[in-house]
Amino acid sequence: QVNGDIPPRLKKSAHEVILEFIRSRPPLNPASPVSAWKLKPQTQPPPTLHERILEEIKAERKLGPVSPGEVRRAKLG
Repeated sequence: QVNGDIPPRLKKSAHEVILEFIRSRPPLNPASPVSAWKLKPQTQPPPTLHERILEEIKAERKLGPVSPGEVRRAKLG
């Protein structure tokens, strides 16, 4: 039968319903501090072919300075 009365459970405001829902949930576990986090050690990926070639070029024997007199002798030689 409908007599216009609102049941007591529907008389609550939306704010009260939300607060009741929040309070009825189990409490959250406390967060651990960032300093307690354990990170995996970072591993270096193997060098690419391009990087290996560049390293090989850089590792080659460097040429030393030559005086102008030695250059002339080498051309005549």
